[in-house]
Amino acid sequence: MSERYTPEMHIPETDPLDAIPFVPDAQMLLMIAEGFTKEVQPEPPPPVAPPPLSVEALRMAAALGDTEAMMQLGVITGRAGDRPGAVAWYRRAADVGNGEGLFCVGRAYLLSEGGYAKDVQAAMAWYKRSGDAGHAEGYWGVGEIYDHGRLGKCDADAALPWYTRAADAGDVKSMREVGDYWLRKARKAPDSATREAARVQALQWLARAALHDDRRALNTLVDAYEDEEDNTLVEQDLAVAIRLRQRLFALGAGWENLANLAVFYEQGYGCHANEAIAALLYVHVLEEMEKDESEDFSLDDPALLPLRERTCFEAHREELCTLMGRGEDDPFNFLLRGVARLSADHAIARDYMETRFFVPPRARA
Repeated sequence: MSERYTPEMHIPETDPLDAIPFVPDAQMLLMIAEGFTKEVQPEPPPPVAPPPLSVEALRMAAALGDTEAMMQLGVITGRAGDRPGAVAWYRRAADVGNGEGLFCVGRAYLLSEGGYAKDVQAAMAWYKRSGDAGHAEGYWGVGEIYDHGRLGKCDADAALPWYTRAADAGDVKSMREVGDYWLRKARKAPDSATREAARVQALQWLARAALHDDRRALNTLVDAYEDEEDNTLVEQDLAVAIRLRQRLFALGAGWENLANLAVFYEQGYGCHANEAIAALLYVHVLEEMEKDESEDFSLDDPALLPLRERTCFEAHREELCTLMGRGEDDPFNFLLRGVARLSADHAIARDYMETRFFVPPRARA
């Protein structure tokens, strides 16, 4: 494809972010409780090899031409460490028109896997065939080749039509890529008409990706709705921002999102202030930061000494452990400990978080 897309080629829809509702306080508390419960769940076991009879059944199905069986055999073979064998199964599926198989062969050419010599042009040809066969990620693969300069130079304009075709076919990461493209265009637009056309496209595509729970799109949108200075994408609207942050919380986003969400509830940004929810979220932030290997943080940090020296801190924790009859690792004990701890130490925790780890939202409008 050689045509270049313009903003007018897609008609804006009604605001799709209306489909992300505000989470009421009671439901938010349940989500927080569930989050504490998830913290102590064991990691899922690694995949195990299927029984020999299952593999034999897949081989028999593959011999009868079943492409799904071929793809499953490729996955099983790859997990066993036989990459050439895995690509051979993908190639068999591709040769009879399986879109995902076509994509996997293209990837083998692109990454020089499974005995295939690196050949970007061949990879692109296989990706196109994959997309034409109904596997949207194939069109994304062509866009990625142009976008990341795998042919020699980065060409976002050449990538856009392919990302757009993939996005129209349902590929979520391509929706976000198209949105990011138009956002960059809006920021660099030479006039207001071009900027507005690009802005509308960016918002629509990023919103579509957000509705499919793409975290990067959600983060881009929440930053835009919180920012009172940069209105390239949207005007500041904290009521929308908190809905997006709630969604990120439900998806397990990191402590940075939790910290900002806590400030929203404490200050009443876009919602009715609720210090009980804010307190629980602050505790959640502290626990998450202690687990984050990229952060030099511990609950034994000297900066938290005033918090730990409070008599109520240890007294409440011991009392709760006794009353619950459970150990320190019990998820409900985490929750109750948070209520007790920050009911007395909320201000100190808030000051600590704001001054040391993140910039809170601007004063409410």
